[in-house]
Amino acid sequence: MAYRVLIADDEERMRRVLAMVFEEMEDVKVATTSCSESTLDYLEHERTHLLITDLKVPEMGRLEFLRAIKDKVPDLPIIVLTAYGSVGSAIDVMKEGVFDFLTTPFEKEILKLAVNRALKMSSLAIENKYLRQELESQYDFKNIIGNSPQVIEALRLVGEVSKTDSTVLITGESGTGKELIARAIHYNSNRACGPLIVLNCAAIPENLLESELFGYERGAFTNAEKTKKGRFELASGGTFFMDEISEMSTAVQAKVLRVIEAKEMERLGGTETIKADSRIICATNKNLEELVKVGKFREDLYYRISVFPITLTPLRERKEDIIPLGRHFLKRFSTKMGKSPVSLSKELRSYSLRISGKGISESCRMLLKGL
Repeated sequence: MAYRVLIADDEERMRRVLAMVFEEMEDVKVATTSCSESTLDYLEHERTHLLITDLKVPEMGRLEFLRAIKDKVPDLPIIVLTAYGSVGSAIDVMKEGVFDFLTTPFEKEILKLAVNRALKMSSLAIENKYLRQELESQYDFKNIIGNSPQVIEALRLVGEVSKTDSTVLITGESGTGKELIARAIHYNSNRACGPLIVLNCAAIPENLLESELFGYERGAFTNAEKTKKGRFELASGGTFFMDEISEMSTAVQAKVLRVIEAKEMERLGGTETIKADSRIICATNKNLEELVKVGKFREDLYYRISVFPITLTPLRERKEDIIPLGRHFLKRFSTKMGKSPVSLSKELRSYSLRISGKGISESCRMLLKGL
């Protein structure tokens, strides 16, 4: 990765001295500016990973200058150099989010150490921003494929509930996209910066599910050698998605109900009350109302988790989504496999729709056969 460092100093000699420090550093490109106006203009138009400055800016003041930079590039690390160092001025600039404060004359190795630390922080900030954008784009509404009335209605409900903290119950057959909808709700909510914790209740043995949900204290049971946080605790400030919630025993359901109602819990073997501030989204491929009637699911828990229900219909009931889904997966997998884009012929589209009533899986296989 090539880093771009901007040196802003009103003294030409200092700009040359600072630039020489970077001659020994690989993958670093240096640019220089000599006044506040040119510095702010450069930062507005050029991607920059680090700013080193000793500008005297009487026209606006150093603190105002730093604030103007942060307004334009909030995540930019700044190293301030000054010949008039004092504890007071260092505190003032640090309050403006400056990465480091060095007095001149400086030792070259100390400056290089500060530069390396700042560039590492800049790299991590860029990586985190990229990952966040990837996650948000992956689970954005536009990536939930379908033009059928059922999909449009589901997206409308997702958009509506994302603005709230309501508990959501997503129902539908396996493969209808329940987790995708849960992630879309999370990443479009005001909890998007918090964690999204996912647990498939059917994948955890019944005797371990309770400890996974609530965590445990050291010594709570045999082999509990250290304290472990549960999923409810880990999801605090974010969203906890419990898939296949119908697979919980009624004993565990009672404890889950208390957490949802009181927003607090205790770890196994513990006495400390722990806040559990998470948004709860549940999903199941079973009819919970029928399970309530036969005593396999608590009625009070059912009403707590189904505050906002979303039902997803299978593909066989929305055949108009077959072609859009086929195009989506052809594009996705041709790109992944390094192949040229594959399009659907008129005959294949017609054939897929004709056989969709007999078997959706056969239709999808035909759509992907071109790969």
